[in-house]
Amino acid sequence: MVLCAAHQAGEHGRDDLHTAVLAALDVLHTVIRPITEAGVREVQPGYTAAVLESFQEAPEPHGPGTPVFGWRTFHSVAPNTTWDDTIDTATWNSSTMMSGFPGDSDDVPEFQPPQLARLLRNHGVPVILCAVCGDSITDRHPRWSGVWASPGNDTGPLCEAPVPALQLPAPRLGWLTDAKFGHPHQPAHMAG
Repeated sequence: MVLCAAHQAGEHGRDDLHTAVLAALDVLHTVIRPITEAGVREVQPGYTAAVLESFQEAPEPHGPGTPVFGWRTFHSVAPNTTWDDTIDTATWNSSTMMSGFPGDSDDVPEFQPPQLARLLRNHGVPVILCAVCGDSITDRHPRWSGVWASPGNDTGPLCEAPVPALQLPAPRLGWLTDAKFGHPHQPAHMAG
C-alpha cells in the first residue's frame, strides 16, 4: 500500500507522505502493542513490551524507490551486554504482524486491507484499492503511467479478478483468450 501511495504522492508529496506513514505506524503500534504483550505474558507473567518508535530510512539502492518504514527501539549497551539482551519477543511479533502472511494478524481489524487503507488515508496517505480484487493500485507507476497498476503483483498492471472457468471444448490446450491475461484494475470509491 505504501509503495502505491508513494507513486500517487509523487515528488511533490513525498515529505507529506513520510509524515503521514509515520503517524499511521504510531497508531498501528498502539493497536498491536497490547496484543503482542498479552501473548508474551501467557508464558512470561509481568512482561511489559517496549514502546517502539516509528522511523523511515532512505530507499534501498536498487529497490522500488520507496523509503523503508518500520519500528525500532534503542537499547543501553554496557560492557557485558550481549545480543540476547536486546531480543524482545513483542517487538519481533509487532513486525511479523505487518508481514501480511495469513494468520499473522487475521484477528486485528486494523490490519485487514480495507481498514488499513482507511487508516492510512485518514492520516493523509493516498492509498487507492482496486474495486475488483482489492489490491492497492496506482496510475503513476513509472513503467505503466496512466494505467491502474499493482506493482506488488506478479501480473503487473492486470487485475486477477476471479473469473468463471472458460467453457471451451476439450482439449483446451492452446486456447488463448483475453480472459487468460487478466483485466484492468478499477479504482474503488475512496471513502475515509
